[in-house]
Amino acid sequence: MELGILFKKNYSDFARKALETFASGNDKNVVFSPFSVVMLLAILADATEGEARKEILNVIARGIYKDLTGTLADIQNFLTDAKTFMSSNALCVKKSLENSIVPEFLEKLSRYGGELFATEGCTREINEWVNEKTKGMIEKIVAEPMDPRFMAILMNAVAFEAKWCTPYQKSNIKKEIFTNADGCKSTVYMLKSTENNYIEDDFFTGFVKPYEGKKYSFMALLPKNESMEFFDKSLQYTNFITLLRSVERCDVNVSMPEFKYSCENGLIDFCKELGMKTVFSHDVDFSPFSVLPIEISEMIQKAFIEVNRKGTKAAAATFVIMSVGASPVQREIKVVKLDRPFIYAIIHNETGIPVFVGTVKHIEKISSEKRKNKETIWDYKPTEEEIKKICEQLDLTEKTIITESRDNDEYRLACLCKLFIERKKYRERDRIIDEFCDKQKIPFDTAY
Repeated sequence: MELGILFKKNYSDFARKALETFASGNDKNVVFSPFSVVMLLAILADATEGEARKEILNVIARGIYKDLTGTLADIQNFLTDAKTFMSSNALCVKKSLENSIVPEFLEKLSRYGGELFATEGCTREINEWVNEKTKGMIEKIVAEPMDPRFMAILMNAVAFEAKWCTPYQKSNIKKEIFTNADGCKSTVYMLKSTENNYIEDDFFTGFVKPYEGKKYSFMALLPKNESMEFFDKSLQYTNFITLLRSVERCDVNVSMPEFKYSCENGLIDFCKELGMKTVFSHDVDFSPFSVLPIEISEMIQKAFIEVNRKGTKAAAATFVIMSVGASPVQREIKVVKLDRPFIYAIIHNETGIPVFVGTVKHIEKISSEKRKNKETIWDYKPTEEEIKKICEQLDLTEKTIITESRDNDEYRLACLCKLFIERKKYRERDRIIDEFCDKQKIPFDTAY
């Protein structure tokens, strides 16, 4: 399927404006699915008439498609990959008001693969649907009690899950420092690799890293200036489609941190800024949707992303709550190290459109609570008594152990191995040596 140039431009502008709106002027991480919002707005356009419909269509399509329902339904089907990316739509309506829904609207909803379910309580069914369609990444979007005027909720859920084309080996994963937007530093797991797709313009250096199957890729953009003022300015130039076309084929040494977070963004003010004002007013005409007087009370997107050594998981649930109203060649090697705030997107390779966009401005330190498994062994903190025993056995002072063992892998390894010997846990000690001992840096006799 060939997406029109105008549609891709409009979509790219929409993604850029969303990223700039939600990520500029603050220190928070942002993840946002422009695709999920566009799909929901397309369905919402079919629920409205008059000026509200014109304003929605002007934002998402600039009037270039006569049959918007058919076109965006085709786009949804084209981007969908059962193993990687799924988009789902649904309408949940209060059972007592089910008969007020116009049959023609339900026909249009079905073209998007939309489900209809009616229930009196709604909350449990809505959250179960979202949890299923996002593969458990977003457990719920609404909470009890619902507004007594609640009539229906229109939802889109998208879920992305893919492994890297080239898996990371243990030797490619190092602990390094990430400088957060507020200047604080976090110890993170940095994933090392050599990629073949390099990006550079006046504002960014970056790279494109493919997922298994090569239908989608991860794009990362590191602003050329470290100041957060420059970061905010660079958001205005995140045209992911143009940047994908500018890719240079060369070797680029990449360092990318593992990260995971959730995000919630209210969409009403954002949509109003884009020109969709009527649909949120008392003058909106929802006659194609229901015979009752309807108004929108909430429009929100909740999203989640996790990027780790195996691949990427991401999900978003966008919803509108409606209430009853009153009325082999030697090549130059580039380097991109994402050790400070950066921008990213998950890109559909053939069309270039981003299905998720986001920023990473802060990464939590590796926590000691998580360090009980084999990947997080280094944050184990010995007690004072254990430290004294280790000091005696290693012939080191308490000050050296306390100050250096927490910041230096060699001391950590020695401390941990000694602790496990003290507790006669030889199997755990051997596993640490096998999995974490860098023989060039830490001799076995030191570890023992």
